[in-house]
Amino acid sequence: MCWHTSLNDEISLKKVAIEDLWMWPNQTVPYKCTFYDKDFISVMNTAMRAIEAKTCIRFVPCGNRASNECLVIHSTDDSICQSTVGRQYPKQSFMLLNLRECKLPGLLQHELLHTIGFQHEHSRPDRDTFVVVKWDNVKEYAVTNFEKFSWSSFPVNTPYDYGSIMHYSEYSFAKARGKRTVLTFKAAARVIGQREKMSRWDIYKVNKLYQCPEQGNVCKDILAKTSCIKQGLLKLECKNIKWARENCMKTCNLCWPYTKSGNACKDSSPICPFWAKKGLCDENKWTGLRSKHLVAKWCAKSCNSCANY
Repeated sequence: MCWHTSLNDEISLKKVAIEDLWMWPNQTVPYKCTFYDKDFISVMNTAMRAIEAKTCIRFVPCGNRASNECLVIHSTDDSICQSTVGRQYPKQSFMLLNLRECKLPGLLQHELLHTIGFQHEHSRPDRDTFVVVKWDNVKEYAVTNFEKFSWSSFPVNTPYDYGSIMHYSEYSFAKARGKRTVLTFKAAARVIGQREKMSRWDIYKVNKLYQCPEQGNVCKDILAKTSCIKQGLLKLECKNIKWARENCMKTCNLCWPYTKSGNACKDSSPICPFWAKKGLCDENKWTGLRSKHLVAKWCAKSCNSCANY
């Protein structure tokens, strides 16, 4: 069984408010993998893009940052999918993932939301009003995963969300097969434990905690379009997320969700056809942009990469 949980043995949020210490600066999570598995990394990218599409959180390569400023993703042969909760700096933020058992976009979204700063929904202090934990059927090693935390670990107040991607299922960590570990008071609530996508309240909480602009707000460049193209795209300042947010959000494609309208597929720069003609849609041909696939993202129409972004 895949053990998908947060790490709370040495790193505890019980007495520390998330907003004080545990948020990622500039709504940006730098990350790096200590392994190379093309298929798994593709699934991880899908999970990251799903979060980015609904929030202003951005996952970017660690680059030259110190390791403890980044999320470090490790592989393990153990049957686990684990993540620290929130940014742990100056300690290390990390994930431990079994590459076979954790290879599901929804499950990885669950772990990434831990990384962003969210606890399990069933760990809310008011959870006993909504669910009952059958402690006698919970495997001993997983008991801590069902503990309640104080409200300081849940900085965004929302209704209890049975449909949250952060909620355990009825049978999570059950000793006896077919017997539930979590009972709900509503028959209609037996959808707990879904790992398909973030719920409406999951999305709301991320955007509220990180003060994301509302989707209705205009996302625009502060600098002139020509300056954004010259500095952001040609001089690669778009790779500097802080600079991009402050100066050229639209040109650097940091609007959320990514610039699309229905089935429309657009370029973010008039220079895109030229880049595509030069073959720069293939990140391997321009190593300076390889880590972020910037050309393919900026030039989705010219690069025929809309399906990826």
